[in-house]
Amino acid sequence: MKAILHIQLHSFWHIGTGQGGGPGVDARIALTPNGLPCLPGKALKGLLRDALSTGAGLDHLGISAGDVEEWMGTDIPRKSGSGAPEEDAAAYQEQARFRTRQGQVRVSSARLDQDGAWEIWAATDEGRTAAPLLRAQFASTRIQGDGTAAEGSLRSVELAVPLLLHASLQGPRAAVDAIERVLPLIRALGAHRSRGLGRASFSLERGE
Repeated sequence: MKAILHIQLHSFWHIGTGQGGGPGVDARIALTPNGLPCLPGKALKGLLRDALSTGAGLDHLGISAGDVEEWMGTDIPRKSGSGAPEEDAAAYQEQARFRTRQGQVRVSSARLDQDGAWEIWAATDEGRTAAPLLRAQFASTRIQGDGTAAEGSLRSVELAVPLLLHASLQGPRAAVDAIERVLPLIRALGAHRSRGLGRASFSLERGE
């Protein structure tokens, strides 16, 4: 069964790339090839998995842990302990990849649209000028007990403005039904949620 997820962001939000931003910005947001903010499919699927896992603990939703694993696949298990050499951690992740199972649900990245019109616009001269206006910077610092800023703690994080994003979803009808039931459990996404960033509401539009 096919469906469209609509994601309304109500506040500034940050979904990172895991990479530094170079001079002036410590953490960049995820962007499409033409520089538009997006929510990568992997991150979106993780949100849905977490919501389904939470729903599996609520009897009235009729979801089991086995359902979640069948629909969303198995996670790569985390290696316990810390301090292992980086090459050992990489080897563990590579081996763990073969012990996972792919789920039945497919989720695309969430973008401003699904037909590519925004991407076409973003590639024009007007789009290249205007697209950066969909992003902002947020600076923060750690305050010490005496009320002063800790030395070297200033960080600048790139944010996206509130937007309405759309993603395609495909899977068994039972999975789509369950995802629709748990969408109200997702109240926010991304980093710095405790500071009010990433407030969001989700809705689902059924297709075939």
